[in-house]
Amino acid sequence: MIGATWHWTILGFAASFFFSWLLFGVVWFLVAVVHRDLDPEYLAAHPDHVVCVDNIEDFTTAFLFSVETQHTIGYGGRATSNQCAFAIIVMCVQSIVGVIISVRRHLISNSLVY
Repeated sequence: MIGATWHWTILGFAASFFFSWLLFGVVWFLVAVVHRDLDPEYLAAHPDHVVCVDNIEDFTTAFLFSVETQHTIGYGGRATSNQCAFAIIVMCVQSIVGVIISVRRHLISNSLVY
């Protein structure tokens, strides 16, 4: 990336963020599916069920949660619960990946000559 033109560098950074959001959006959606957080019949039969992430209703909301988590934007109505250890681990891993992408971007942009 150091030898690339500036528009390819920016595209590479944007793509790395987008694909990490997309990957973790899929992971968050699968967490909700596996934990049966999206199954209305199961939720109706088990009123004491605690969802892994509040207010994830479909892939779109899982993707939004992914973006919010990676950039610590703030959850508003979406947040992990303490009932799912796996969801807490995924949140930690996604935060670390976001930091790595940001640091990589910072290191490469400091080495570019404009």
